[in-house]
Amino acid sequence: MSSLTRLLHQVLPASLVSGFKYSHIAREQGAYRNALPGYTPYLGAHEPPNRTLTSRRAHIVYDLVMAVKTTRVADISALLRRTGLEPAATPEAWDKIGRWIGETVEGSREPGSDRYGPYLPYYPGVPPRQIKGESTSVLRPLWQSVVLDLALLLGGHMIARAPSARWSCDGEWREGSCSGEPLVAIPGQDIPTGHLPTLHGPFDAIESVAWQGLHRRQQLTDPPPISLGEILHNAIERPPSSRDPRQELIKSLEDYLNEHGDLPENEEIVDWMIDEGLLEMPELPSRLVSILDERDERAGRAGTKDAWR
Repeated sequence: MSSLTRLLHQVLPASLVSGFKYSHIAREQGAYRNALPGYTPYLGAHEPPNRTLTSRRAHIVYDLVMAVKTTRVADISALLRRTGLEPAATPEAWDKIGRWIGETVEGSREPGSDRYGPYLPYYPGVPPRQIKGESTSVLRPLWQSVVLDLALLLGGHMIARAPSARWSCDGEWREGSCSGEPLVAIPGQDIPTGHLPTLHGPFDAIESVAWQGLHRRQQLTDPPPISLGEILHNAIERPPSSRDPRQELIKSLEDYLNEHGDLPENEEIVDWMIDEGLLEMPELPSRLVSILDERDERAGRAGTKDAWR
């Protein structure tokens, strides 16, 4: 196993650890602003699909989520209608839903939700863990269900509007993937071996909008708002394509080398590998191999040259 692969297996589980299960929503006890009347949350006895830690667990949770998607979409659609929003498969409707998320989302007020602070790289100093009893790093339990339901609704709209689109998970395309997050795959024509189809992540999109809305209301950040309408538009209008994650990683390394005169630190390369779903370093051009070999020699790491290749 290469030094990068060893580090990959150390970093990946730590970044995904989460004790939350949807069944915990039934134990919610904090004093919250918005009751979301009439909404029945999802109470499955499992973690969110983007918090699974093994490939086997990822497939199990993905299947559990897919089994309830019809009822979950019905529940969240009814909630949106009660708030005056139409759950239509149009960019305009989703921009309105995005604004509603930003106005309504809440941080957790449950015991222990102030254990960690948020990762906000542009915040001056150390971000607070809580603001007036509201967590800055943990969503309200009920909102974990809302995020899941909205993601299923958005993904369903992508599939309804984009030819050949269907539900998928990362493990279908990347062997050993530990993520059970429901994705929308738009394969298009035949995909060459080792390439990935066009993949859209409605869960990640909804969760990002929720975090952005929470931190903006808490006055921790004020970035340009994420447009769910644009995300839907891109999914249904852009032609499907495929990509080779190995070549994407190599191109990123070469671009970084050309700009900075050196390669990123090993830990950052691991992050890039995780982003591309790679568990092993692909075969690299000779000039990249030489730089990594020299780095290993300076660090006193013997016998890693072949593994880096």
